[in-house]
Amino acid sequence: MPLDFRYHLASLAAVFGALIIGVLLGVAMREGPAITKQISALSTEYESSKALRNIDARSDEFNSKTQGLMIHNRLVGRTIALIANPLPNAGEQLTAIRTTLEAAGAIVNTTIVLTPALQQLTPVRLAELHKAMGDTSTQPPVSPRELLGRMGHALGVTGTTMFTTLKDNKLIKVTGDPTLPLSAIVYIGGAAENESFLTDLDLPLLRACNESGIPLVATEPFDVGVSKISDYQKEASLTIDNIDRAAGRITLVLALSKNLSGHFGYKDSADTTVPDVEEK
Repeated sequence: MPLDFRYHLASLAAVFGALIIGVLLGVAMREGPAITKQISALSTEYESSKALRNIDARSDEFNSKTQGLMIHNRLVGRTIALIANPLPNAGEQLTAIRTTLEAAGAIVNTTIVLTPALQQLTPVRLAELHKAMGDTSTQPPVSPRELLGRMGHALGVTGTTMFTTLKDNKLIKVTGDPTLPLSAIVYIGGAAENESFLTDLDLPLLRACNESGIPLVATEPFDVGVSKISDYQKEASLTIDNIDRAAGRITLVLALSKNLSGHFGYKDSADTTVPDVEEK
């Protein structure tokens, strides 16, 4: 079972604890017994936090090794697209999620990673891209937000040249074919630094994906610098806030297999940790 939220804060507490202990050790050499008692108390807390971090790591190991029993054949025949914003470890996250989905029997049609260059597009550059796509039925997008919205609507649409054009211009990284029919879209968001990217680009993309009618899951890692899961919950009926953990990836499979909605994970905004998928 996934552990309580406090275990995930233990590592941060440990870092600060070690720093404080180091400072106090220097002071104690001059200040006497009172400081020594404080150092002893902090040392005890530090050792406790190490134990909690060890429990957390063992829990994730347990979930990883037993996930096959929980997800086996639950997504056979489903076709899924994975999309990630420019997380520093986006490739690692996508690989872990893809491995879990495929172990559950799903087919991952495509993976798309957005690049920071999308945010810098000017109206002139957007018009050039629109011309390169050969789309004469619509006006050029006037902002990156509008472009991302159109991209969300184009997922799973046969014949569109949008993804090829964006890939050729190094605005997205693509594997597979985003124009094939889809059973679900899984978005991996959150950010280490660039919060404006989340507001400017991934929310319009999520909104468009939701409007397309394809089931959408909005996710982010638990260990992320900037969390936007509360905003994602306004655009997607299914969210997972710990997709970097084995428990979060198992939750993804369970929720998709039952076509569930809800907000799952470790953070305060979650409804519960995992969905109830008891077999009837």
